Amino acid sequence: MHIVVFVIDLPSGSSAMSAAEETAVSSISRTITEANGLHAAVEQLSGVDKTSKQYVYLEEMLTRLLLRLDGVDTSGNERIRMMRKDAIVSIQAILDQLELKALAA
Repeated sequence: MHIVVFVIDLPSGSSAMSAAEETAVSSISRTITEANGLHAAVEQLSGVDKTSKQYVYLEEMLTRLLLRLDGVDTSGNERIRMMRKDAIVSIQAILDQLELKALAA
């Protein structure tokens, strides 16, 4: 089984992160953790179609994670923006994998 693992590259430098930046990093980190758990569930999924409860649940939860990331304010910080973007791309890849599993059923 392959699990997507995200590494959080926190902004570095002499200045400390603002409260808004810390909130953004924390939100992205929580979202990534949840995405990893859902990815494991998608990996174990087999023989389902798009109308099954499992499929609908996983699709809904992954979509909610994308919506959560849409609400993250990067405060103009490029590293936080890239963390957010990478998380979005990875969650979209998990959604694609979920859809492929349903099509194969």
